[in-house]
Amino acid sequence: MSRSEPQTYKNEAAFLAQQAAAAKIAIGQTIEEMQKTAKEAADLRWWTQHYPWAAVGTATLLGFFVAPILTRESPTPPQTTATRNGQAAAPSLLSSVIDLVRGVIITAVTTALKNKGDQVEHPVTATGPEQ
Repeated sequence: MSRSEPQTYKNEAAFLAQQAAAAKIAIGQTIEEMQKTAKEAADLRWWTQHYPWAAVGTATLLGFFVAPILTRESPTPPQTTATRNGQAAAPSLLSSVIDLVRGVIITAVTTALKNKGDQVEHPVTATGPEQ
């Protein structure tokens, strides 16, 4: 059978089965490629080597905003404050959101530090003559 001639099937079921198998293989390959690309994109070592100033700036901004949140004292139960009429006021929405964000950031940083050894190594790209 030549390439220009379309493949004929005896029944529609055989055709659909062949198409489903081809689609399954294609989806599997696409997922593998996406996982590889995501791992490469998350490799901080590669980004730092190729874009050092952007990495320094990002680390500075991240440290500026995250460090105060992480260095706060451990969370305490919500404190109530007295209002003018002597009744206790509930904690503000902002303080509740800050406590929530702080917990999420601490969890994310802890997880990232634990997974630091799982980074993908990139081959060194030659920019000049071989040495």
